[in-house]
Amino acid sequence: MNLADPATSTPTPATAIPPAAPSPTAPGTGAAATGHAAVKSTAFADPGSAAAHPARRTQFVTAYHLGTPAPRWRATALSHALTHAAYDIRAGRSLFIKLIRGDDPDLDPALAPDWAVLAAARDTAILVLGATPLAAQLRDQLATPGPAGLSLLPLPGPGLPLHLLTLPLTRATRLLLERAGFRSADELAVVSDTCWNQLPRFGPKRCAELAHVLLREQQARPRRDPLTRHALLVAGLTATDIARHSVMIELMVRSALPIETARQICALLALEDIPPLNPEITAMLTDEDADPALLDHYRRTHRAAVPRLC
Repeated sequence: MNLADPATSTPTPATAIPPAAPSPTAPGTGAAATGHAAVKSTAFADPGSAAAHPARRTQFVTAYHLGTPAPRWRATALSHALTHAAYDIRAGRSLFIKLIRGDDPDLDPALAPDWAVLAAARDTAILVLGATPLAAQLRDQLATPGPAGLSLLPLPGPGLPLHLLTLPLTRATRLLLERAGFRSADELAVVSDTCWNQLPRFGPKRCAELAHVLLREQQARPRRDPLTRHALLVAGLTATDIARHSVMIELMVRSALPIETARQICALLALEDIPPLNPEITAMLTDEDADPALLDHYRRTHRAAVPRLC
């Protein structure tokens, strides 16, 4: 990555992060009560200039460098948060920045419902990790080049989950990656090898483990075209079989399981007895408050009871 060395890089006054407030203030005044460096307003004025305090109900976005408990800075607009994140990334301050959004500037991060992680991948091309509203908004904002100088790295469709990698990661490594927001092998693959040492608790040994696992995954990919695997697995199955075992089929499509083994499993699943429809359940799902999709799924995954002949 072409990132500046934080030890030698000197930020210009226009992009420098304003210093910490001289004294703690009450929640909602725009300054951090924690005593840590923080952005006091959305104006991002030059250091030393006065700025108006934000309104009480402003949705603050607080930034943390992964692995550090103290908030690094705070903003009241996503565009300003991205501007400061771009500065941190270019200066090499942090390549993994967690953003938490909440009404209260002193909100406990562990309780914050809305978060996202910006992960630098190549230069100023980043991933936005997370499945929250904040993550979705950040992706929308980065879909086109903006003044922040960051660009979004899109990923093609749903990726292979970390627990289904061809060569499994150790549990500790996988948990560290998941806590950082990573969910798929595709997300891991676009991050440069030189970035991982900035992820908390990622030393040379763990970086080498990840590089080896990703290499094996890349070598296995040509053998696993998801569309082809899905077509082969469902061939010969009834619509009821496919509906009943859709989750299992999808996991086998994305796994490294040999295709012949996966087809044998599907054939054995199809031999399992299909439970009969329960009239009481059908009646409850026919109620006017019930979702029609529930009744449809129930009927597709069960068989009609065979009437007994007297």
